[in-house]
Amino acid sequence: MSVPPRFVIGTRSKAAANKAKDQASEVIRELDFGPTGQAVVGRFGEDDREALRTHHSVRYVEPDIRVHAFGETLPWGVDRVDAEVVHSSGNTGNGADITIIDTGIDKDHLDLQTNVGTGASFVDYTTSWNDDNGHGTHCAGIADAVDNSTGVIGVSTSATLHAAKVLDESGSGYASDVAAGITWAADQGYDVGSLSLGSRRSSSVIRDACTNAFQNGVLLVAAAGNEGPSKNSVGYPAAYQDSVHHKAG
Repeated sequence: MSVPPRFVIGTRSKAAANKAKDQASEVIRELDFGPTGQAVVGRFGEDDREALRTHHSVRYVEPDIRVHAFGETLPWGVDRVDAEVVHSSGNTGNGADITIIDTGIDKDHLDLQTNVGTGASFVDYTTSWNDDNGHGTHCAGIADAVDNSTGVIGVSTSATLHAAKVLDESGSGYASDVAAGITWAADQGYDVGSLSLGSRRSSSVIRDACTNAFQNGVLLVAAAGNEGPSKNSVGYPAAYQDSVHHKAG
């Protein structure tokens, strides 16, 4: 017997979320987006999915799509935002909390260890938020590498970095894991969420998480992406302009 596919059920009420849990052959995760609603991530057969689509309190039934890390160019990115001007004026990001929502962070990296705070893992194969790919650590360096005369220097240099590990060792992960990482950053009260990841396809569960984070005061910054039909293509979640600021990537 085949294993049912992984889907996300977005609901308007906790009662509908409970209904979705009852219909699932396996519940993987539950997400609470405050006034926006809830979501249940799990494995659902075709008949169960169709039944949930007709429920009056179900907002969406969608596949739990895969998202991927986007490439970054460190010196270009820091220069592009005139970070050196900010540094020279004494603004170092001290007191701010930045969440790198990615493959994790190498907390022992020489340019980062002074600024690394805490983290959490949302992937299913490890509870560690240590970076087993390198992409998240690279992005952390762009955001907040210390000014120590070695290596690189970040856009900020004294903020506290936190890791939400939502991508695996190959740099890919589920949309619902990304949504969980964004929600965690909002629940922790962190100031900034960095998302150098995405997909050509929109994801309702990621959009819900972005909306909830925005409503809770989190500044989300996402890479526009480096793939698509034209040089002006913007991927998701960067395309959610009501809740996310996007940058070239």
